[in-house]
Amino acid sequence: LHEPDRHARGLIAASPRERAFVAVGQVPGGDAVTLRPTDRPHGPFPVLAAGPGRVTDVLWSPTGDRVLVVRSDDLLLIDRARGRVRTIPGFLDRYAGTPRSPARVRGWCCAP
Repeated sequence: LHEPDRHARGLIAASPRERAFVAVGQVPGGDAVTLRPTDRPHGPFPVLAAGPGRVTDVLWSPTGDRVLVVRSDDLLLIDRARGRVRTIPGFLDRYAGTPRSPARVRGWCCAP
């Protein structure tokens, strides 16, 4: 378990359903997304996803059970209940964003 908060990049997203947020920090070789309870200011914090590439955006689902992550040209869908991370490789390379203007997530398709 790394301590990505030592190299935090200031990218966070508040949970819509619980007193927590996800934060992005740098780890050796890439970025990590961690879950941070608001009532616990010090780690270690659970790492939801980590790997090569730079995370440019994170967004919770409206129900708070999933987190969508934009990393390099991939999308990561983190299912917290199942502890699974689904990677959609090359998505942004095909559909959005450029190195000067990385893709950003604007919202989910459907409200609960």
